Amino acid sequence: GGGAGGGVKLVADSITGDATASISADGGLASVGHGAGAGGGGAVSVEYTTTLTANISCSSISALGGAGYADGGAGPIYIVDTDGDSGDICVDNGSNTGGTSTQYPSSVTAARIKIVGDNKYVVPSGKTLVLDDSDNAPFFSGDGTGTLSIEAGGVLTPNATLIIDDTELEFYDTATLNNATTLTLNGTNGSIKGTLELYDYTSSSAFSIATLNINAYGMLTHGENTEDNGAHVVNVSSTDINITANGSVDVDGRGHEGGGRYEDG
Repeated sequence: GGGAGGGVKLVADSITGDATASISADGGLASVGHGAGAGGGGAVSVEYTTTLTANISCSSISALGGAGYADGGAGPIYIVDTDGDSGDICVDNGSNTGGTSTQYPSSVTAARIKIVGDNKYVVPSGKTLVLDDSDNAPFFSGDGTGTLSIEAGGVLTPNATLIIDDTELEFYDTATLNNATTLTLNGTNGSIKGTLELYDYTSSSAFSIATLNINAYGMLTHGENTEDNGAHVVNVSSTDINITANGSVDVDGRGHEGGGRYEDG
């Protein structure tokens, strides 16, 4: 299999780059014909205080997973203005199959996060992700396929208002959502949605938020149940729930598996 991409951390008052300059931490390739898995993308952190030229950005920095029989997942890219906003996190695997990027530091603070190309950024148990975008819309340039997963024991700390645009927030029952009292789901069209997907919630455990707005092409759903025990349900406790035109609560096909051949489900 291919080796994983390495790690890059650049910290300076000013970081400039020529149009042909590059920062790359891609995973190694693997032979498709031999069934080998490729290496995952590495991690890149760029921290500046006063100047960062426009050509050094999430679109020009590469932390792609390698291509192979099984493509490697993309690595995270962090761009931070240490004297200004909290910066951006980007997870993008280019044309390769999406994968999973798991947060390693115990706490990461960013203004915005971009997850595209069927990739997933995971905040595992004991880790915290702070998203403090001043416009309360930390999900940017989404394509409807990216997922931010806050696993059981993980912590998400946004502002009091959290807007999810064109990205999925996967949230587990024993994860923690700090600060937020208003959650809004927005999408662009029927294929590019802003989604809240609940995991491990049951009829006796509810996701609590004071105000839930499901706007056009926003969707509330739960994880797919692979057993017939109904492990995941949509159970939301709010003061106000507002569903506008083309917003949806949709759990079609997400109940227990159907029967076998010649059997009803």
